[in-house]
Amino acid sequence: MDLSAFYFDFDNGYDAFSLDNNRQTLSDQPGLDEQKTQAIAAKLTYQGFEQFTLITLLSLADSDLAYGYDEDWAYEGISAPEIIENPDYAYWEYSSTDYYFRDKSTQTIELRALSNKGNELFNGSTSWVAGVYFKQDDENLERQYTYLASDFTSTFDSQSMAIYGQLDSQLNSTLTLTTGLRIEQRSADYINSDGFSDSPDDTMIGGKLVLSYQQNDNAFWYGSINRGYKAGGANTDGSLPDDLRTFDPEYLVNYELGYKVSLFDNTAFIRAAAFYMDRSDIQVKSSKTIVRDDGSSEFIAYLGNAATGSNVGVEIEANWQFNESIEFYGALGLLDTEFKGFINAEGASLDGRQQAHAPNYQFNLGVNIRPSEDWLINFSVDGKDGFYYSDSHNERSKSVELINASLSYLQDEYQVKLWARNLTDEVYANRGFYFGNDPRDGYTDKQYSQLSEPLVFGITLDYQF
Repeated sequence: MDLSAFYFDFDNGYDAFSLDNNRQTLSDQPGLDEQKTQAIAAKLTYQGFEQFTLITLLSLADSDLAYGYDEDWAYEGISAPEIIENPDYAYWEYSSTDYYFRDKSTQTIELRALSNKGNELFNGSTSWVAGVYFKQDDENLERQYTYLASDFTSTFDSQSMAIYGQLDSQLNSTLTLTTGLRIEQRSADYINSDGFSDSPDDTMIGGKLVLSYQQNDNAFWYGSINRGYKAGGANTDGSLPDDLRTFDPEYLVNYELGYKVSLFDNTAFIRAAAFYMDRSDIQVKSSKTIVRDDGSSEFIAYLGNAATGSNVGVEIEANWQFNESIEFYGALGLLDTEFKGFINAEGASLDGRQQAHAPNYQFNLGVNIRPSEDWLINFSVDGKDGFYYSDSHNERSKSVELINASLSYLQDEYQVKLWARNLTDEVYANRGFYFGNDPRDGYTDKQYSQLSEPLVFGITLDYQF
């Protein structure tokens, strides 16, 4: 019996936006991002059966979450005539806050049976796993928003039940076939204070088929077909119309071919994989801008379903222990994505366009240097291509390369590491939006971006009891 208990208490600010697209926020009512969570988990393993081992997994979690922000990103007087260029926009600013308070509870139970050695199927060639899974999710929301006549409330309760099984068959000395199937039934009830309710009910089927070939002691091939799914849900934030409140499950079929090889007397290895993903009812992060009578706007992010799409790519990872003191490593990912038949919330066709947050390339290169058993020096470079910020507009990020380093002192019981990320203090964004929110320019639509972390450094101590 393995038991775990957790308690989390986070109390952070929430002021991630700047009208000037820098790290100098102008908000006069900085927000909050708070979470308190209590959770327990248990894993019970029973080996008293001859044919199989029974594993029981239990978990309970309760959370109180709150976040809120200054919607106008500004302060009273920001558009005073003496500080703006165009006096026609004098005193155009508005003042608004948006706060969300959630109570969330989750309970799960899973029973999993694994075949014992000597009790495999089909003349001892096939090991097996079978299981059942249940999950209960309950969430209550209260939204306190300046422009609402009264607080908005909603409840979203869901229940998931699933059965699954997997067979691992040793066809001969070099070939292994893995087959798996999972069937999940998910029902939910959503209701809000606006009088809207919905009760989605979905049966989702996933599975996999993997053929592995052990060419020799140093080379391994595999080919796989996997079908996965992502459950639907409800958008609880923002002043959305009823037709955008809920979204459907997404399905994906992934075809993959992989190769792994060891080189130079096992001092180096290369792992490569090529894949093609066929996606349907893609869950995309979209946004909607509602313009008020005073010229200000409410920006709402939500999940919706695109039509279909595809992702095709290649991933390569390599490592070389050059000698006892020097190790090189690296990884490269190439990706090409597109939507098919997708019309976004603004009515624009994105057919053939790349999906958001899907850079065409990403890479990592690094070296570990160990001048002695007690010291380890690391240098690495991470890079990625630019990408679309959203499926609601055509704003893009720029490509970026970051340099990181660390110096570690290693002992049997503890490790002290001095580290730094983004050594050259590159300024780059990770999120981007396009709408009007600055009274100084008359709420002209333009790009607003959230900047990633600048140069960050610190010291970490790890101690093993």
